[in-house]
Amino acid sequence: MRPTKNQWFMEIARITAKRSTCLRRNVGCVIVDKEGYILSTGYNGVPRDFTHCIESPCQGSKSNSGLNLDSCKALHAEQNAIARLKEPFNAEILYVTTSPCIACTKLILATSIKTIIYDVEYINNGKELWLEAKRNWLKL
Repeated sequence: MRPTKNQWFMEIARITAKRSTCLRRNVGCVIVDKEGYILSTGYNGVPRDFTHCIESPCQGSKSNSGLNLDSCKALHAEQNAIARLKEPFNAEILYVTTSPCIACTKLILATSIKTIIYDVEYINNGKELWLEAKRNWLKL
């Protein structure tokens, strides 16, 4: 059976999450344009030139997801995907395996992305903020 575009992009996000080097949570993100072409992907992990947490755990790696975020060195999947966008105002839909946190939601609001489609609900997500901007927040 042929997957829908939403299913296809979410599966790509799930595969991308497997590249994560964070010990707390593996998240993958795919950003597409209005034509349905992939503009960028991202997964959570430390910034360039840092040792990956799977090799040498950061201080935040022992904390539960959503706690002690300041002690974690990882960038979120959405942050990495947006950082790699050549033209952030051509982006239309963001697929992510875990719904974005409030900080990522604010960053996404600074782009042209109109729809977030996610797989798993993150407890401290930015849904209210996103909906206040009258954009689409959808669970796949």
